[in-house]
Amino acid sequence: MDIPESVSAISAIEVERRNIKGLNKIGLAVPNLNLSMRTDGYPNVTIRGLGAYGMTQGVGFYLDDVQLFSDASSRFGDIERIEVLKGPQGVLYGGSNIGGAVKYVSKAPSTEATS
Repeated sequence: MDIPESVSAISAIEVERRNIKGLNKIGLAVPNLNLSMRTDGYPNVTIRGLGAYGMTQGVGFYLDDVQLFSDASSRFGDIERIEVLKGPQGVLYGGSNIGGAVKYVSKAPSTEATS
């Protein structure tokens, strides 16, 4: 599918290979994604220099298209891929995503028995 925007995707294999366990490691794998800590201990995330304005985070976080209100996600072992959508995402995800969005996409459930 062709879309007129910049998206970086990190597959489950790449998540495992790079030992990605949190947002700080995603920043090392995606160009123009910058991370720092705010004075209140929450992450300040910018994509291409756009992000927080005041105390409002300008980069949204989503787990299977449901908004998260921090960088928290499900366990990274349950993630199929991580998508970083660069640029304003107001049409898809609301007006406060001026910098972009970080989407965690879960693996599909398996019918195979595990122990």
